Amino acid sequence: VNERGETEDCNVIEVSGEISQRMQRTFENEPCPGMNRPARALYRDENGVPIAKRVRLKVEVETSPVE
Repeated sequence: VNERGETEDCNVIEVSGEISQRMQRTFENEPCPGMNRPARALYRDENGVPIAKRVRLKVEVETSPVE
């Protein structure tokens, strides 16, 4: 995320586990869903100046039988 709160380089590193075909297609079409919306909250240094940050988002999908 750059100093303007924009996503510059976003990709999926790994997909594992039981994931639906629809969810798989979503990640193929848009590797980071929702991250390309207009400016997010800015990260700031100790003086309040906007700075870039590397953000790592982990999403875990776990399924289990319905009882």
